[in-house]
Amino acid sequence: MKKILYLFLILISSECFANGPFLQLCKIFYEENLEIKAVEDSIKLARINKNEAYSLLLPEISITGGIDYSQKDFEKEYPDYGKLSANINQYLFWGANLSLSGSFYYSKILEDEKKQYEPGAQAYAVYTQSLAPYFLSFGQRNPDFYIGKLNYLIQLENKKNVVFTQIQNFLQLYLNYKKLIKNLEIQNKYLILCEESYLAEKQILNNNSGSLLNLYEKHQKLINVSNNLLSLEKQKEKTINQFEKLLNHKIDEELLELILNESLQADWEKDFISYFDFWNIDLALKAGENIEEYEIEKEKNLYVLKRQTYAPKLKVIADCSYSVSDKHNLEVSVELDFSTLFSPENLNLKREYKITKKNEVEKVFQTKQENIKLREENEHALAILLENQKQLENEYEFIKRLYADYKEVYNKGNCSKLDFLSMEINYLQTQQEMEDLKNQILYYSILLNVEISE
Repeated sequence: MKKILYLFLILISSECFANGPFLQLCKIFYEENLEIKAVEDSIKLARINKNEAYSLLLPEISITGGIDYSQKDFEKEYPDYGKLSANINQYLFWGANLSLSGSFYYSKILEDEKKQYEPGAQAYAVYTQSLAPYFLSFGQRNPDFYIGKLNYLIQLENKKNVVFTQIQNFLQLYLNYKKLIKNLEIQNKYLILCEESYLAEKQILNNNSGSLLNLYEKHQKLINVSNNLLSLEKQKEKTINQFEKLLNHKIDEELLELILNESLQADWEKDFISYFDFWNIDLALKAGENIEEYEIEKEKNLYVLKRQTYAPKLKVIADCSYSVSDKHNLEVSVELDFSTLFSPENLNLKREYKITKKNEVEKVFQTKQENIKLREENEHALAILLENQKQLENEYEFIKRLYADYKEVYNKGNCSKLDFLSMEINYLQTQQEMEDLKNQILYYSILLNVEISE
């Protein structure tokens, strides 16, 4: 009773009254679906990693200091030596790095027992430059920053894929539920027909003008229809459970069933299009192609970054010191570092990149061809449905007129209940086929983003 009251309050609220319960299901699904939430978290992490790359621009600084006593137990009043050092490591843009270290110290003059100290200082700088910086590749962006951006863009496109698939699952599940409910209604009518037919055959047999075989056949048909109803009820329960999962169990089973049944009274496509106006097959197909293009670009940037890392390096080293006794002293050296040039990773780097790039390019081409084929298949499916609709409309109009005639005859008492029920079921089945066909056409028209003329 509480749940029914809660549903009533939902349905009469201003928002639901304006939009309908199906739109509310759409909102809850999109806001609570776990797959969509997971991909949104992946986007947040990719954004954080992308922004973290800019921390390379900040220098790494460390400062140390200390004092030294040469005798045990700190018997001296003053230390023999004191030092303060600082180290700075700075990333530079072009495969370069600058490391600076400096220290300032005081050391006690040993010949003098008094507290006299001699000052000293030292500065040490190392500039490292890769001989294959990324800018040597025409138009190449800095891979240290661009790889993170590509990963972020890949996650954005991946979200489009996930959202498309989850919405598709949601919509197909809803359309299946609509069809299930209608089939249950028809099967219940058919059950009544079978019960009436069985009772009539039983009465005939009691009047000694029937056969046990006919009674047995009627009874088996009654059992089969009852079993079909049980099967449909199980399918309905399974469908509601699947809905619960898509909605992240934000609505319990009984209340969800009430909302679903209430939503069947309105045209679902209006609410769906108003909320998911971005949803169509091109969203997913283009997202898949973009992901593969970004993957190719990422492989290229990884190759450029590794080539820059493994290339020979130019090193310029400067060492400057000062002391009272030696005064100033400056040493500068230039080195070439070939330590990684002949490493296995570097020797195989270009060959591996060519193979990877070739495979990725072929994959992109194949995906585009498959996407064209997939769209054509869906367009063909829509064309067949439209053709079937024309044929079914004529049949439906004929059944509709025939049913109206039967209804009039039955109301006048000139038609048996069994004949009328049989005609009514035939009419309802044809009506259900029309409704299901209409829903399928609407589904494909939204999927393909095309308008269907009335």
